[in-house]
Amino acid sequence: MNDIYTVEQITQEFLKEHLEYRDGHLWWFKPTSIRVKIGQQFGSCHNGGYRRGMLKSKNCYEHRLIWFYHYGKWPKDQLDHINGIKDDNRIENLREATKQQNQFNRKSGKDSSSTYKGVSWDKRSKKWGAKYTYKGKNYFVGYYETEVEAAESYRKSTEHLHKDYANYG
Repeated sequence: MNDIYTVEQITQEFLKEHLEYRDGHLWWFKPTSIRVKIGQQFGSCHNGGYRRGMLKSKNCYEHRLIWFYHYGKWPKDQLDHINGIKDDNRIENLREATKQQNQFNRKSGKDSSSTYKGVSWDKRSKKWGAKYTYKGKNYFVGYYETEVEAAESYRKSTEHLHKDYANYG
């Protein structure tokens, strides 16, 4: 990953001297490049949906810069977008998370046969199956007649693990 985690050259003072935080994004008021204009938004959206741009010759994710801008320290691990919207970088939508906690807050995959996380259609049994992974180990919850039953069973099986990071959509 080309993300910065701790970049000694970037200080909170430098950020506040060149960028302004407004409405969940960073805006240039003292550009560091001739290609950047005053009032221009920092970075752009990339493949994964996160906003990213260049700062001091480093590829930087906007949400990590915003965290550093507000708290003066880099996140210990990952940052989670509470509402699941990857370019919603309002400081109140960001929280520190482990990789596992960040995964708990993911929505159901685009390629999934179900609209519910942890649920999929099993062709052989002709039922909805519920399963999850925790600490690298797969857990099978069971087969159910309806998608909603499977989703509810998944939720009950994982709520003690996911806690505040739960996303069952």
